[in-house]
Amino acid sequence: MTTGSVCDTERSGRYSSSRSPEIVDIVREMFTQSSETSIRKASLDTGLTYYTIHSVLKKELNYRAWKPHLVQQIFPEDCDIRMEFSEIMFGWKDDWPELFDNILWSDEAIFHVGGFVNRHNCHYWGDKDPGMKIEKMQSQPKIVVWCGFTSTKFIGPYVLHDTMNGERYLKMLKNLVWPVISQWSNIDELIFMHDGAPPHYARTVRNWLDNNFPLKWIDRRGPTSWPPRSPDLTPCDFFLWGWAKNEVYKTNPKTLTALEERIHTVLNNVPQQFLKNSTNNVQVRLQKSIDNK
Repeated sequence: MTTGSVCDTERSGRYSSSRSPEIVDIVREMFTQSSETSIRKASLDTGLTYYTIHSVLKKELNYRAWKPHLVQQIFPEDCDIRMEFSEIMFGWKDDWPELFDNILWSDEAIFHVGGFVNRHNCHYWGDKDPGMKIEKMQSQPKIVVWCGFTSTKFIGPYVLHDTMNGERYLKMLKNLVWPVISQWSNIDELIFMHDGAPPHYARTVRNWLDNNFPLKWIDRRGPTSWPPRSPDLTPCDFFLWGWAKNEVYKTNPKTLTALEERIHTVLNNVPQQFLKNSTNNVQVRLQKSIDNK
């Protein structure tokens, strides 16, 4: 409403306030009871302005917004195993400089309808990190996606609507993966890598790998043993799946069909430079495992 005056008119509704002890107590109580409350919601609940609440949190309570952590449990012996694996890989590279260009890194990941938790949108207010963890989605419809790549080639995505097990994994390797990679020019040098997930460890799978990649596969207790609990060493985990899910969920697919179509669109267009950069980064991470011994 225009009044012809430049003076502030009286405002109704929520009120503005200085950082009085009473206001500080209100804000402290609010965020003590529910540290994940947003400032906007707290403003609606208390009638205090957004600025007042933010100012109290930062200047009076010395609170800050903490983001939840994605964590991987490790054990004391893991560091020695990781260092040993790193030294084996670099020793192998000394004899074969093209080693890291000839590893087929492979893995599967679960994609849910409805997306995944974006940590950038999650905050917990407090004077110290509360150590909050992200819980995985369990009830939403989901599909399993398998991919593999070297520094120059990409295979997949292959989609499974059932839970992955040894039988289904072997069928996929035989009927989908092998017909493609067996035509690659470097098939005789190719090293197949997957982690220690239960489907990978099935006896039938290991026998198949022995026959098709004799002494040239990396797995839990394979010819070259993959260190347990080491997602930070495989580019599928430290690069591919995070990047792919960010891209897939940009369109917020609402059905399994839409989700699968979006997955194919994204993973059929992984930039070539991403493959090279991520496989090169494996060597950086292996070196850190040695340096941190």
